[in-house]
Amino acid sequence: MSNNNTPNTETTSLKYQLGNENPDGEVMGWAATSKIGFYGLTTPIVQPSGAVQTIATTAVCTTTAVTAGASGAYAYATSTQADNIALVADQARILANGCRLALVNLGLIKGAA
Repeated sequence: MSNNNTPNTETTSLKYQLGNENPDGEVMGWAATSKIGFYGLTTPIVQPSGAVQTIATTAVCTTTAVTAGASGAYAYATSTQADNIALVADQARILANGCRLALVNLGLIKGAA
């Protein structure tokens, strides 16, 4: 990690630059328990984790084809198929909200106007 706190000759500003030009890249935090925060807007936190980050599954979806003129619920073959599609959509919403919360807690996005 570079610790060059000299004025930047391009902008004449004093800034800390993270990086050492290592071709392998940079890693922030040594472990999931390392606390990190950004933009000075938050208290640093450990790596977010939990069941909310579980990938939404499509295993509950059936493969029954939807046919034109179907008379089932919402034009699906069965009401169970319609319910399962709604469940997958809800899982995606929960995952998106969990990702948003993690980004807000890290200070990477503000989260509100």
